[in-house]
Amino acid sequence: MEEIDLIVTKQLTNRPNDRTDIRFLQDKIEAAYRDRLRTCSAEEAQEMLARFATPEIAAFAVKEASDADVRSLGWKLLDEMRQAGDPFAEDLIREIEPHNRGIKP
Repeated sequence: MEEIDLIVTKQLTNRPNDRTDIRFLQDKIEAAYRDRLRTCSAEEAQEMLARFATPEIAAFAVKEASDADVRSLGWKLLDEMRQAGDPFAEDLIREIEPHNRGIKP
């Protein structure tokens, strides 16, 4: 079972030990995503981010991906999260926007 599949079984249980497990699994998933998002294709990034996305991972894609389509996908996800009311996405957009003038959400 992959970390992404396992994290789903832990979410919404409200058990204290599951919260610790979720954080551990999320850290592992995010590390793996950071490794792949730097160089993956837009198609692979789309598949990955459809399974698991956080504002931090979307911002990482914007800042670090070598593929322009992956960076654009990161902006799109951040903007969707912001429109859904995610304050972390809003903060990250404000933080990275001045450095990425060529790509807008």
